[in-house]
Amino acid sequence: MTIEIVIPPQVRAGRALLGWSQEDLARKAGVAITTVRDVEAEKRAETAAAGEVVRALQNGGVEFVPGSTTGGPGVRLARGRPNVIRRPQAMSAWDGLPVDIEFQGQRFTAFVTIEILEDLAEIDSESHPSLQDYLRIFDHYRGTILDGIRVAFERGATWSRDHQQLRVRAIDIRDLVPDDEWDQLVTTNPKVMGGMPVFAGSRVPIEIVLSSLDAGVNLEELKLSYPFLTPAHIEAARAYKQEHPSVGTRVSSSRAPGAWKVKSRRVARRVPKE
Repeated sequence: MTIEIVIPPQVRAGRALLGWSQEDLARKAGVAITTVRDVEAEKRAETAAAGEVVRALQNGGVEFVPGSTTGGPGVRLARGRPNVIRRPQAMSAWDGLPVDIEFQGQRFTAFVTIEILEDLAEIDSESHPSLQDYLRIFDHYRGTILDGIRVAFERGATWSRDHQQLRVRAIDIRDLVPDDEWDQLVTTNPKVMGGMPVFAGSRVPIEIVLSSLDAGVNLEELKLSYPFLTPAHIEAARAYKQEHPSVGTRVSSSRAPGAWKVKSRRVARRVPKE
């Protein structure tokens, strides 16, 4: 993914755009007021605290515009970001975190899966995060998640039948999808399943589906476990495997480079028929 560079004048301009004082920004970022002053005064470079200042502005609705050959860097308000009616208070192990949303005159509940939250924060489910941990992740990545809800809303592929619930997929979260894989059917990302190739918007490795097909399971049977599958998914998976013959090979975390360590061993499996 492209690394976003934010310079001090953009921080000052972003704060002014929201009408926040330095004290407001420090409180929302969870940092000391001196940190905000240092960032704006060009006294603090790329530190974790400075990153929290930038993220707080993004969560507030500021979009940082990078410089180009035709103009310098700047800021603007994020386009069409959904509004949170009520901050999540609970979550379901199956559905994830329910967020009450208003967007374009419509009220609905968006469900953000546990896997998305864990992948954004780059934490292992085996560490057994608490509800409060997940709520903190939501607050920390609020802007990113709301932008993902907007993408899911516009794609319109995951609505419930009554149009009251919307499921957000990993493919809808821009920070989880590399630039050259946005909107692809098969993706690889070190933040998702340790970098194994999976079907976009899921944590289902393509090797599981291809192995099942090779074993004689047909597509209709597979769709009982993976309803999103289409012939196009299968074609894309076979094409990917042909280009990458070693697809599905696991690398032990003790030998793997840092970016390719397997952080989660949860794999969706087919349930045998009774």
